[in-house]
Amino acid sequence: MAKKKTQQARVLAGFELDGVQYNPDDVIEASPKMIEQLASSVDAHPSAVEHCLGLKSPVIKKHEAKIDEIKDPDSDPDKNPDPDQNEDMNEDQDENKNPDVE
Repeated sequence: MAKKKTQQARVLAGFELDGVQYNPDDVIEASPKMIEQLASSVDAHPSAVEHCLGLKSPVIKKHEAKIDEIKDPDSDPDKNPDPDQNEDMNEDQDENKNPDVE
């Protein structure tokens, strides 16, 4: 199995990503795509990373990407009809269950 390529970057401004807090001067290790998406909050230049690694107690946090390809079926509006439609359908079913007896 091929090892996934990762890249390191210096955290410039603190942020939270997937429940993990990253603070200024931490080093985040993530996929190049993730580093690119965080461009305004990180500096991937080697000298910036070296600066952080040279600190007395460097902090390196590896970001494990969540699986983005798997869609949550609850988030697909085509698979979940309008809840108001369901209410109307339930009311119609209730009327059919208790027909008026003459």
